[in-house]
Amino acid sequence: MKQLITIGLLSILGLSSKIVSAQIQLPIIDMHLHSYGEIWSKERYCFPEPCEKAQTVASDGAQLLSLTIEQMDKQNIVLGVLSGHDYELNTTWVDVDPRFLFGYLVYEPDEIDLEHLNEDIEERKIKIMGEITSQYKGYSMNDPKLDTVFSIAEANDLPVLVHCAGLGGSSHFPIEKGNPVSLNDVIRKHPKLRLYVENAAWPFGDEMIALMYTNPNVYADLSTISWIIPRTTFHSYLRKLVDAGLSDRLMFGSDQMIWPESIDIAIDAINSADFLSDKQKRDIFYNNAARFLKLSQEDIDKHHNRIKATSD
Repeated sequence: MKQLITIGLLSILGLSSKIVSAQIQLPIIDMHLHSYGEIWSKERYCFPEPCEKAQTVASDGAQLLSLTIEQMDKQNIVLGVLSGHDYELNTTWVDVDPRFLFGYLVYEPDEIDLEHLNEDIEERKIKIMGEITSQYKGYSMNDPKLDTVFSIAEANDLPVLVHCAGLGGSSHFPIEKGNPVSLNDVIRKHPKLRLYVENAAWPFGDEMIALMYTNPNVYADLSTISWIIPRTTFHSYLRKLVDAGLSDRLMFGSDQMIWPESIDIAIDAINSADFLSDKQKRDIFYNNAARFLKLSQEDIDKHHNRIKATSD
């Protein structure tokens, strides 16, 4: 009898572990990843403060790719929007792992090869317009030089990722360039544009809420602020957006850059937000991005069935 009870308990525990595993291993879409060939810093940053250990810095581009994929496997990231300054390197990453969605990074609008860009869009190679990082060159999002980029994205129904946030880091990127209000001009000219804003435009919370209230096609990723600013500050900002009723348009993004472990930290930042319901967490991690990207029901089922098969 004792043996039967033991076997029964082990069976129940085994089933419970599978259920827990299935819950933990639900699919995630990362709306903000980067490819780099050269590692531009050796700093082992320790964010957010206080932190237990500094993040590992990839030693080179090959290790960055390997560690990023390792994190994606660990966290069941089924899709990741990828952009980088090196077009060919970005192509290589996409070829290595089909979970990467090719993003066309825009830095200096005068240097865009429009013929090449249009060809790659026609061949369905490019999935995302962005990240648009032209603020680092002194452009506002409503600068006329960027209008061609937005026009192409709207005409081809390409989602657009903009670096419109208060985390500049460059003398050419003054604080006012991060104010999302300038995007209102862009949307008025391009009303069908599907656009999402990095860092939910932190710290411009009121302006971001106003922009999203006015424009239902505008979404936001949480990306860098989920791990680079103090956790309490991030949670306060996230709660402000959620209390404003915008949890159905917030999306997970890690912006891992050269610190792949930031993916772990970013996921924990959302999971540890005790004011979020399980549904809101699921929306942020997957459902909102699936809707924004217009994934087919077949793809959605495939992502969930893949997880189910892993946990069986």
